[in-house]
Amino acid sequence: MSAAASIIHQFGHPGEVVELFDQPMPEPAPGEVVVKMQRSVINPSDLITISGAYRSRIALPFQPGYEGTGMVVACGEGVTSPTVGTRVLPIGLPGNWSSYKRSPAQWCIPVSETLTLPQAATLYVNPATAWLMLHERARIQPGMRVVISAGASEIGRMLIRLLNQSGIEPVVTLRRHSSLSRLQGLALEAVLFTEEPDFDKTLNELLPSDSVDLLLDAVGGKVGMALARSLKPDGHLIHYGLLSGQPLAADLPLQLSGVRFELFVLRNWIHQAEKSSVHALFQTLEPLMLAGTVSSDIDSVFALADIHEAFKRIEDPDRDGKVLLDLM
Repeated sequence: MSAAASIIHQFGHPGEVVELFDQPMPEPAPGEVVVKMQRSVINPSDLITISGAYRSRIALPFQPGYEGTGMVVACGEGVTSPTVGTRVLPIGLPGNWSSYKRSPAQWCIPVSETLTLPQAATLYVNPATAWLMLHERARIQPGMRVVISAGASEIGRMLIRLLNQSGIEPVVTLRRHSSLSRLQGLALEAVLFTEEPDFDKTLNELLPSDSVDLLLDAVGGKVGMALARSLKPDGHLIHYGLLSGQPLAADLPLQLSGVRFELFVLRNWIHQAEKSSVHALFQTLEPLMLAGTVSSDIDSVFALADIHEAFKRIEDPDRDGKVLLDLM
């Protein structure tokens, strides 16, 4: 029996380098389980990895996909948990764009059957990043002035909801006015539109120097640089994305003496934290997902055989939410 899977042999555009193939049905080694994948997510971070941006730490051939959910169907010697029939998130290693995945048992996080498949599939990357940045790294407190770039993104809206729960109404940036509807019902101090011709003037009026406690930046480039200059001398910049494709200036820490700069990479936290802390994180996130606080809109679902159509949908400017793979 074989199992469908995806693979790349060279870096490049996903539509050109991602291939599908049939691999032998995986068998679990001692300490491992085999997961029948049910839903997986195509995240921007996956596409950046496939492009070759992280080639220094990615060996080819490479099986992509870091987020998804499935059911344990086989356990190797010595595995007592999770058991066969348990729904899990196989995190820590790539390979989730496959119908079956072999994974170390310790990296399989049990998740409740009360979550829908889309909720379970999207419980990892954005929710964990948002919660950890706010509650572990920034340690947010009521009264803090917070700015979020790319506020209409899925993780941007999660950050806003989590901040609202702590009594904080952030300033957010959007590229276009058409994205404003995605923020309906959320409490905000103000919205800045980065593609408006008077963006710099409006920014300087609303966010003068030394006025912001925390900047959560997923954009980088000129927008990230401009927002960073509004930070207080003891402010905190957490940089976690590069939507502009342009990095922050290497000498920015020298320009803003006293500001705490931090690059947050979820993968690093997951691999450095105690396993008990990782499991506790997901126990915290599950009720937040059920409440809608860290949920994502789902735009569309594609079969693995149609993964190249899924890539086209991701590039569609009219896309509204996550693109998932149905692996059942």
